[in-house]
Amino acid sequence: MQNFSVDRFEVMQEIAPNHFWFEGRRRLIDYILSKSLSKTTDLAVDLGCGAGDALIEWKKFATKVIGIDGHADLIADVYLDPAVSTIAADVTDLPLPDACADLVLALDVLEHVPDTQALQEAHRILRPGGTVVVAVPAFQWLWSYRDDDAGHLRRYTKRSVRKLVEGAGLTVECIRWYQFFLFPLVVAARVLGKRGPRVRDLEDNPRGWVNKMLRGINLFEVKLATLGVNMPVGSSIFVIARKSYGEANANI
Repeated sequence: MQNFSVDRFEVMQEIAPNHFWFEGRRRLIDYILSKSLSKTTDLAVDLGCGAGDALIEWKKFATKVIGIDGHADLIADVYLDPAVSTIAADVTDLPLPDACADLVLALDVLEHVPDTQALQEAHRILRPGGTVVVAVPAFQWLWSYRDDDAGHLRRYTKRSVRKLVEGAGLTVECIRWYQFFLFPLVVAARVLGKRGPRVRDLEDNPRGWVNKMLRGINLFEVKLATLGVNMPVGSSIFVIARKSYGEANANI
């Protein structure tokens, strides 16, 4: 991904498998896909797959999974499963044919790249009726050192991400907040993080009981989601959208 350094990528590889934030996100996406997909799909494409920690998870929903990332060469030898592969490529110029995928995931990637182009590419490779799952960080006023470190270009509101997704020719089926219970802590961390490295270290790589506690809070929120509870706010926004049946595969 653009503006995403190799050093940052390697840190993410190290922390992603057990970090409370990544695990909660994986669980929520698992629930969303279980609810949205009526059957196993042929091909899922994960745009900006990052450390690749979730690629195996998507095998529940597709017989073949492809992860696309600018640093995919660093994770290509991690997965020995023949159904999972990675391609080092720009998510705004995918080396995939039109209408080849049933499921496209763009999880915390659009904020790194020209987002309109990335979603147009997602639309192009989707088959009619295919599903897109988008996750983005919420609220520009939450901008902090974390956004700078991660190479973010922007944050979003529900309105702005809906407009973006619909502008790419996709139909929004659901839009929801995530990390409601930790939202006050996120706001506090954005303020306190400016004062020194301790808060930054705690947020980037919480250890021991802190990580377990935060993990439990996020998993409780996921459990509430499975019971039909929609949160009133959060630090992330999730969108489920679909490409219309019978739609031509022309560029938007």
